[in-house]
Amino acid sequence: MKKRQSFSLVVTTAVILFALLGPLTPFLAKAATNDADGKFTVAIIPDTQLELISSRIGREVFDQRNRWLAYSDKVDDLRYVIQTGDMVTWNTPDPTQIEGSSKGMRVLEQANITWSSAIGNHDTGAVGPEGGGTGLSVRHTVTHNSYFPPSRFPGMVTFEPGKVDNNYRTFEACGMKWLVLILEFNARTAAIDWAKNVVASHSDYNVMVATHSYLTSSGGISQNKEYGDNSAQYLFDNLIKVYSNIKFVFSGHVGQSLSRTDYGIHGNKIVSYLGCMHDFNGNPVKLMEIDVKNGTVTTQMHQPWHNTTWGSQETISGMSFVGTPTSQPAGTKKITTSTGVGGNITPAGPIYVPTGSNQTFTVTPKWGYVLSSVTVNGNPVSLTGNKYTLSNVQADASISATFSPINTHTVDTSVSAGDVSALHSSNLLNGLLPAFNSEPPKQRPISSLTNGNGTDHVDFYVDDVGAFRMVYDLGETAVIDSLLFAGINNLQYATGKYELYVSDSIYNWDVGAPVVVYNNTSSPTLIQKFNFNAGTKPVGRYVGIVIRDISVSSGDGSARIAELGAYGSVAPNAYNVETDITSADISALHDSNLIKGKLPSFISRAADSSRKEEYMTNGVGLTTNAHVDFWVSDTSNFRMVYDLGQTEVIGSLLFAGYDQIQNATGKYEFYVFNTFNDASSWQNDPVAVYDNTANTTLAQKITFAPNQKPSGRYVGLKITDVSVAGSDLCARIAEVGVYGSYTVRTDITSADISSLHNSNLIKGKLPSFISRAADSSRKEEYMTNGIGLDANAHVDFWVNDTDNFRMVYDLGQMASVESLLFAGYNLIQHATGKYEFYVFNTFNDASSWQSEPVAVYDNTANTTLAQKITFAPNQKPVGRYIGLKITDVDVDQNNQCARIAEIGVYGSYS
Repeated sequence: MKKRQSFSLVVTTAVILFALLGPLTPFLAKAATNDADGKFTVAIIPDTQLELISSRIGREVFDQRNRWLAYSDKVDDLRYVIQTGDMVTWNTPDPTQIEGSSKGMRVLEQANITWSSAIGNHDTGAVGPEGGGTGLSVRHTVTHNSYFPPSRFPGMVTFEPGKVDNNYRTFEACGMKWLVLILEFNARTAAIDWAKNVVASHSDYNVMVATHSYLTSSGGISQNKEYGDNSAQYLFDNLIKVYSNIKFVFSGHVGQSLSRTDYGIHGNKIVSYLGCMHDFNGNPVKLMEIDVKNGTVTTQMHQPWHNTTWGSQETISGMSFVGTPTSQPAGTKKITTSTGVGGNITPAGPIYVPTGSNQTFTVTPKWGYVLSSVTVNGNPVSLTGNKYTLSNVQADASISATFSPINTHTVDTSVSAGDVSALHSSNLLNGLLPAFNSEPPKQRPISSLTNGNGTDHVDFYVDDVGAFRMVYDLGETAVIDSLLFAGINNLQYATGKYELYVSDSIYNWDVGAPVVVYNNTSSPTLIQKFNFNAGTKPVGRYVGIVIRDISVSSGDGSARIAELGAYGSVAPNAYNVETDITSADISALHDSNLIKGKLPSFISRAADSSRKEEYMTNGVGLTTNAHVDFWVSDTSNFRMVYDLGQTEVIGSLLFAGYDQIQNATGKYEFYVFNTFNDASSWQNDPVAVYDNTANTTLAQKITFAPNQKPSGRYVGLKITDVSVAGSDLCARIAEVGVYGSYTVRTDITSADISSLHNSNLIKGKLPSFISRAADSSRKEEYMTNGIGLDANAHVDFWVNDTDNFRMVYDLGQMASVESLLFAGYNLIQHATGKYEFYVFNTFNDASSWQSEPVAVYDNTANTTLAQKITFAPNQKPVGRYIGLKITDVDVDQNNQCARIAEIGVYGSYS
């Protein structure tokens, strides 16, 4: 699809309805936690070692579980995740497994989910090159601690400095305090004595203990101490049963899944859960819901990879917990919320608000549903947009919403091969390769699947994976009219459950609800086309397919996909305008405002110095506390510009007037400049235009489509055709906001680089392509030794090597990039220039560099030694290849040489 050159604010009905219906798939972090109901969830991940062996890493089952925990609406109010050890299968300096686990666990960290992990025998020197499961080698945990150091876990307290083998972390839930205590395998007496002090000194905390070996496969407490100093029985006798605030024990190592109930010396109930589940075809996880009000614990084992549960739900009652559940604070009123299937209200109640205050609720149908009714205290009410505000709350209240399903699509099974050929040219997937597909370890090449005649295809096998997954990147956000799937012939079709997804995120594309589920488990239909009805057309950049419960007809157990189709059009709006902005919205955005605390560097107004501009970024908004006044007579149009200080990618822009008296109608034009000159810059095209000449809208927030975000250093606002309501012909701007997607740090030190070394995705990799002179003495090195800013590992380049310097790294598989780092050698051999960073799905030296960089750092005027570029959570680029291009190079050495000392790519494999 071609890049659009100009845009209109005309938004189609489909897009408007999409905005009202909310996102197609709930990838965003789940709603705020709700303590008032007295319930929360803890997830327990069993032994994962078999998920990370080399033949299975490409299946990403390890990562997918964590994405499911972080983003699935099947996981309610998750507060903590515990992994019970044996994260990897072989403790070795070869980083493949441990790096895979480290990247996978970052999914939880990115979603702000707190977690801990016990260390199993397979995570130590006892199972690895050292061999010998002795009490000595089981304490060799250098590799594990290098990837999971205490510094990675905020608030963690450890028994031994720099080692997570024995540690604890705390959290609060439902008005109570909780402590997760991790103990080493067959713990040493000194470690258990330390744990006693921890539990005793936290008597007001409910304690959860996790250690790799505790229960046997038959449910007994283990008497075995082959790997260390003390058995689980010793642990029970000297710690678990002694303290009344110990409530749970979690372990793995053997067996599958079971529970055991014991009683401490104070009569307190102690529930122990075993989870090992050495499972080659899934990624099990136990969800434990704790209900502090009713004293119950309910558990269920889930298999996110297969989208199923395992075993039956178990509820244990009669639990007692330390502390008192949250009661209603004084001076507040209670507001409860309720919804039927098909949508949600945020914030979810019950919540407590100060008496006399206002509370705004947002009502959002899920995709495939439409809002039926909203009632407050049983009385029907109308929404403004999708919001309702309870004003001056003087009594407890309730708000309820109901939703109705809508027929989102029809299924056409009469499509023929000729029809597919006719659709070929309009297929948005035409010529694209999947950005990700779950192929077996044996590489069977995949073609484009979009030639329209069935000769391009991909084979998959029932025993390859539990479900077949594949996703395409359209390159731009699109409105999808229809989706198509075709097998190749009557011999190699597959029955099964076909799930089709449309998503804004490649990283979590298959976690939320599919836009289509086609159950084809009984009749082998060769071609299905799904046509979306008006008003329900999904919108997104990524189109994916998951096939579950596969049964194929060919003797070798294989099925063949011959064609996939996505038909529609590029989303017509480059940005969306919200006009229901409140002071609360502005306050919530305050800390992320890129111009917070900045004055405009240029403003067009009369010479009257009494009309002085203020910060306009105090985060209150819509008030007189921070503002700028302007008059119609000041200039023919009003103009102001902010200097962000560095190049940024702009996600959204906000403007707010003062109040209904001093607002202004007019045409609002927003600009983003790389450089600014008052005489010429305003001749550029604006990045967004909001025509408010007919209406008096107090505030507007403009949000750009994911692939249409402007980038630049300067942000300008011009208002033309101004008409104000005040008698003095004065209008007042109360707030301006600029929100961006990456930041650049230039205060990087060697210590910063060393601390990041282990998480560098290109650690140990050489560039697969580098442009430099043919002089072989100037050889590239790893540049990933973690020291940085010195000559120990580096690459030299010369101004006369090429017109510009280019190099590229192959990560080996797709990754979601969180940040990029570049460091020169020292103040002698640095280089000024324009640094452009690229992320490619595929790489071709002749064409790939023509794409847009994901980040630009203009260092042509200054000599900055190192830069770290960090992307916003929802703006992380995804790709396999990382490129660096430096243009306008100028070095200060006599030999015209500059030295790159370190390059870093940080993120997680997707």
